[in-house]
Amino acid sequence: DKFAIMSRIARECGMKGLSFDFECYKHPFFEPRLYLQKGYSYEDICRKMRQRGREFSSAIFKEYPHQTFFCFFWLSIGLNHTPPGTKYALFYSFLNGFYDKVPPEATIIDGNEFNGYQANWREDFLALMHSETRKRYLSFLDSCNQEKFFRQTQIAPAFYLDSYLCPELCAVEKTFHKTLPVGTKNLVDHLHR
Repeated sequence: DKFAIMSRIARECGMKGLSFDFECYKHPFFEPRLYLQKGYSYEDICRKMRQRGREFSSAIFKEYPHQTFFCFFWLSIGLNHTPPGTKYALFYSFLNGFYDKVPPEATIIDGNEFNGYQANWREDFLALMHSETRKRYLSFLDSCNQEKFFRQTQIAPAFYLDSYLCPELCAVEKTFHKTLPVGTKNLVDHLHR
């Protein structure tokens, strides 16, 4: 119900849609270990996750079917973080349930956060949006949801501004750090040039 309320508020306020961050900061919701320890089978856990995905999708789109649903990660999480036993291993069961109920007028934006942060050049960002990259995601989706993915999901890679604002925190500074041009007072000045 809370997600339906948030969608209704977004629609009534003229917002494009909701932004959803499903990263497991404290509670590994998509990790099977906790459920397996309670005696559930992996198959039962996956079925329940898919049900939860359907319920979530139904709730957010019930009040605002035309919304743009923004995610920092979406299918892109699977390229690095979903092998069995990891904290996102159940995410694709949830995601397939989500696509089971997504209405045709909705748009999903995958922020491709991790891979966007690794991109250094324009070509890197274009490669993230290339159809071959998107085809790799199909292995995570049931065949009944693949057309919805191609029709309704867009990739909008994130930018890693820490390399501009806090270069000392950038872990891969030598290959990723970009310096501001000489005479540039700040990032805003640089971006307006």
